Amino acid sequence: MKTSFLRNVFVSSGSTVLAQMVPFIFSPIITRIYDPEVYGEYNTFLATVTVLVSISMFRFDFAIFTARKEGERIGLHGLCLLLILASATFSLLIISIVYLFAPGVPSIYWLLPVLLLMAANTQLFNQIFIVNNEFWANGKRKVMQSLTFNLSATGLGFLNANSLSLIIGQAMSHVIVTIYSFRLFAGKLKEARRVSKAELKALSRQFGEFPKKGVMSTALNAFGSQSAIFLIPILFGLGPAGLYGFTVKLLYLPIQFIGRSISDSLFQRLSENITGMKRLFKMTTLSLFGLGIIPFSVLYFFGVDLFNFFFGEKWAEAGAYASILSPFFLVRFVFSPLISFLTVLNKLSIELRFNAIFLTGQLVALVLPYLMGGTVIESLIYTSVFGALAYLYLGFLILRIINQAEK
Repeated sequence: MKTSFLRNVFVSSGSTVLAQMVPFIFSPIITRIYDPEVYGEYNTFLATVTVLVSISMFRFDFAIFTARKEGERIGLHGLCLLLILASATFSLLIISIVYLFAPGVPSIYWLLPVLLLMAANTQLFNQIFIVNNEFWANGKRKVMQSLTFNLSATGLGFLNANSLSLIIGQAMSHVIVTIYSFRLFAGKLKEARRVSKAELKALSRQFGEFPKKGVMSTALNAFGSQSAIFLIPILFGLGPAGLYGFTVKLLYLPIQFIGRSISDSLFQRLSENITGMKRLFKMTTLSLFGLGIIPFSVLYFFGVDLFNFFFGEKWAEAGAYASILSPFFLVRFVFSPLISFLTVLNKLSIELRFNAIFLTGQLVALVLPYLMGGTVIESLIYTSVFGALAYLYLGFLILRIINQAEK
């Protein structure tokens, strides 16, 4: 089991290093094409999609990891696909109502249902590939998605450097990986479509704990992660929002790829065998800290100079944001993948409590300095300190639950 887990981590991390290299190569070009204000509008749109995707399947996509029978997993695939379609349709209805009463909303939001449909499928197939131990294929998907977005955003940016070009690039990246995923799982998808309504209802009752306890937690987590992207444009304007969004995108790369790779491997390992969790927790924590300490320390001490050199003078202030946020993202990089333990051990109430605390703290940390007449820099300092403390607390909670489970 240990060898399998380490192999999956190596395979997934190796492919995601390639996926990471793509944005690092293209970012100096993209930042010289797009202005921070444009990036701020794009990130606000993308944050909306991220929140909606997180709740679109009512957490049944995570139930796949706990299903022991192949028939149950196929049925859950079908259920998730139906929920994705329903969520996209419902979002179109909401957008239509919003435009009816608030026609001043940017027209890019008409694309929200399309991107929701594509991004949710990408997330669902990520879970399916993990359960089926297809880590090579999952890594290939990440590289394809990253390469498609950056090539599209660059090419479209030369034609018209607005937020629509970035959004279309994002949509194209999801379309490519969705087509690839459907082709690989065509046989099982045919089986999923044959699942009856009665079977779907039975599965929704059997795995009912996931929507009951997991949806609220997932929504809170998504809002907590995206709260600054929603609030900074309101409090400080689109320019700082764009600088913040770009900074967070780069800081998230280790979390999104390396951390996610380890999280995926943990899900697969724990779904097969939940013994030796304390040892697995320590090994994962120390490995992630060792991987993260150098790059995040470099950003802490040299963020402004690095951003100015690589991304241009108009993005130099984003380096100051990176310096402030790097301690928080180091701690998050170490502990966020370990939420897999809570999901597999069905401790969703603990996850819900943490996400509620995190969201509340992030909102207070952002708004309080603004109300006191402070700048965006002061808000980010508060955010970074609170975020680091919150994820240290999460790590303590997970270790305590593992100790209880192994007694």
